[in-house]
Amino acid sequence: MAGWGPVAAFAAMSAFSGAVWGQPGTCSVAAPAMSSSAMNIFNDRQEQDLADALAEYFESDMRIATPAADDQLTRIGERLLATLPPNGIQYRLRMYDSGEINGFSIGGGRVYISRKLITAVKSEDELAGVVAHEIGHLAVHQSAIEMTRMLRIRLGVTHVGDRADIFARVHQLLNTPAKPDEDDRHDERGELTADNVAVYAMVRAGYAPEAFATFFDRVTENKGKTSNWFADVFGITSEERRRYTEALQLIATLPPVCRGQHQSNNAAFQVWVRGVLEGRVNDVASGSVNEATIKLDPPLRPTFWRIRFSPDGKLLLGQDEGSIVVADRESGGFRFRIDAPGAKSAYFTPDSKSVVFHDTKLRVERWDVATGKQTSVKEVVVFSGCNQTVLSADGRSLACLTVHEESESLRVSLQIVDVGSGALVYDKKNFFEQSTFDLGRLWQMAANITDGDFIANVAISPDGHYLLLATGDKSLAFDFEKQQPVALEGKLKNLGQTRMSFVGPNQVAVVGDRKSTGMYPLRIMNFPDGQLVKELEIGDQIFRSSSKPGTLIIGPLKSFAVGLLDVDAEKISWGSKFDAIDAWGPYASTENAAGGFAVLHADASQPQAISVDLGPLPEVNRGMISRDGRFLAVSLKNRAAIWDLDSGKQIALIRPFSSAWIDDQDALIGQFPKYGKWDAQELKFKLDPLNPTELGKLDNEEWQYHNLELRFRPMGKGKEVNWHATLEVKKMDGQSVAWTRGFNQETPACWPAEDDRLVLAWDLSNSAVKAEIKAHPELEKELAALKGRKGLLLETVTPETGASLEQVVVPEADLTNGRNDVRQAIVSGDVVLARGEHENTTIYRLKDGSKVGEFFGHPVATDAGLHLIAAVNRENEILLVDEATGKELKRFTLSSPVRVARIVGNKDKTLLVLTADQVIHRVAVP
Repeated sequence: MAGWGPVAAFAAMSAFSGAVWGQPGTCSVAAPAMSSSAMNIFNDRQEQDLADALAEYFESDMRIATPAADDQLTRIGERLLATLPPNGIQYRLRMYDSGEINGFSIGGGRVYISRKLITAVKSEDELAGVVAHEIGHLAVHQSAIEMTRMLRIRLGVTHVGDRADIFARVHQLLNTPAKPDEDDRHDERGELTADNVAVYAMVRAGYAPEAFATFFDRVTENKGKTSNWFADVFGITSEERRRYTEALQLIATLPPVCRGQHQSNNAAFQVWVRGVLEGRVNDVASGSVNEATIKLDPPLRPTFWRIRFSPDGKLLLGQDEGSIVVADRESGGFRFRIDAPGAKSAYFTPDSKSVVFHDTKLRVERWDVATGKQTSVKEVVVFSGCNQTVLSADGRSLACLTVHEESESLRVSLQIVDVGSGALVYDKKNFFEQSTFDLGRLWQMAANITDGDFIANVAISPDGHYLLLATGDKSLAFDFEKQQPVALEGKLKNLGQTRMSFVGPNQVAVVGDRKSTGMYPLRIMNFPDGQLVKELEIGDQIFRSSSKPGTLIIGPLKSFAVGLLDVDAEKISWGSKFDAIDAWGPYASTENAAGGFAVLHADASQPQAISVDLGPLPEVNRGMISRDGRFLAVSLKNRAAIWDLDSGKQIALIRPFSSAWIDDQDALIGQFPKYGKWDAQELKFKLDPLNPTELGKLDNEEWQYHNLELRFRPMGKGKEVNWHATLEVKKMDGQSVAWTRGFNQETPACWPAEDDRLVLAWDLSNSAVKAEIKAHPELEKELAALKGRKGLLLETVTPETGASLEQVVVPEADLTNGRNDVRQAIVSGDVVLARGEHENTTIYRLKDGSKVGEFFGHPVATDAGLHLIAAVNRENEILLVDEATGKELKRFTLSSPVRVARIVGNKDKTLLVLTADQVIHRVAVP
């Protein structure tokens, strides 16, 4: 993959050579060489097929904008391409939604430019420089050359055939562990040629070539530094400085008439960039499939993870995984909803007139409360990226913490950016450094970064005036209004990374070291002088500030998910079974069972209910459609529901379940963990008419498969069940044991099949495999065919009796060496659908393990009678595959991301799909 940007390949450059292209009196420059001596096994047609295969892989988790008729990215690309000799490649330039400032190409004319990069350029010329760089890579077939090298080293492949063969080789490459010497050889000459083409195209197209270097200098934060002979000789020149220097040298070789050209200020381009800034990338092509739809009535509401009163107490803000809603506390009416996927904590501004928030891409939005309209959008550009961010309550300042890997340490830098101007108001490159001398804390920090957890504890005062931040043994107090640090005194002077929060505008709560009793001191101190006001005790709980001074939101509690701790009274004043709660004056607000606001007054016996508009359905915890297609059951974190799909009407709103199954008599049998006042139970719901009955207590060590539950019990005295354990299968309805099977060595993974079979799976490296092969000697031939390659041994059994049915060996390797094994195998009819690490699925025959075919994506529904697979690769796209041949039959795009799917019906088959907009799509299948 060829790329541009600080984390991608911005190659060295050299002067032009060859014939001169141009007209008399114009800027004439030498034509660059359009070829490379490096080995390339792909012709133009094959490279196009290669790019199509790679696009299926790369685009699976990318949101790509559908270009409009006047798309400026395409216009710039066509302007540059017009300067180059034509070839057999079809070029496609696409914008994708990302917080990275990056562009890359994958061969076959496919170029991807991030939305963030477009908002970061200052002129059309700067964007043209990035596009030209990627076209330069494509013009000399750099991606095809890189893929040629990888295929040869990793797979021993030295030629490719038709489109199917190329797709198969890409799948094989993704499923094969990398070899150490893959990156040892780089085609430097090809890189040089690619950049010659890039600058040549810019000059010939009338763009200012200086923009090529200046944007790179700004992106890498090189600040105009160039290399020198001494640094180059002794190898101490940074990559950024060397590349910037070579770019300047290349531009200096151009004729004077070609340099210093006026940079473009195209009005249409400026309007387009503004639209990119203010809008969101939407890749949905609605109406692309002829299907019948029905809306769920009522829909299932996502759970708030944040609730806030406005500073004047008149308004309420609720935030779930994809939306922000605003309601009027005084009138009880709903105001407006904001689509905000990936948004961090939202705030009312101190004057209560606006809502501000930012997202993972550092996009800062401001919405007017009175009109419910967006009033401003800013894209904060931090070229080195941010691992953790926090926005001030007025939306004017954004703090960015970034972790840098040094040779023997991890370094944390801290930057505070003025959102309006993009200027740095605070910049500390060595805010904190963790060396190898403290391996424990070093590993903990690395783990936090890997898991996406906070690397610093951060608190913002309720009035938005102050930031308090600590990581390791370093801390900072910062005044957002004065844009300067504040000196911490007293007991706050040596504040380290600990649980902390503001309790009011001028007080903070800080947790001390654990006591011998197991409790922790919670010290209330004045800010910033550090004078101790009082000390309480708490457990190992998380707390944060509320909108009411002197009150903290704390949880979890014995009977509640969160509660309000009155610091002065030292007691919990209100509690909620949901995750979000807030307080202001005599009021408290939490979420009600229906998913709206419940507003409580200290003197009222009943809460006020405020309904809100619905946001998109997040990824569901569990979801299933009955085999006859009549019922749908979906569970989120805090509520679940069941609908009759004939009418779309909801027939029950129930507590959340961890697993469930709808049998042929339309009864839902499920596992329901402890929730609120309800104990953990196994329940059976007869759906028509609705009639729940209790089957027994839920054991958290048991997992469900249809109407059975499974668990491993240790054979020895210890509690270990990964080795030397017995698989026990019990009927949920009646609680009797159906069968058991002992495993003297490693125990298998247990996976569901498309039909009434259970799949047992072992990695081929397990010693237990030898015993299984001995019991089924016919597998020896399949194992020998792998020639030592890694893979899985699969065995299907009858769930009700444990009787063995089929055994097969498939070469689906774990590429993570056990660190993050995400392999899964689904048995459907007489084939196995093996899902690998890269979201690609390979189809094998169950009888002998021979490969049928492969596709990108993961199965969401299958039908063995039709030999049909419905899969999802891109989030709102359904792919239909013939499981008997591996051939794609059809693909179509829905209006919203897919959440649940199933193929139903006896004669006339229908694919039912629940999408995030809570619509059921009925699609006739071939």
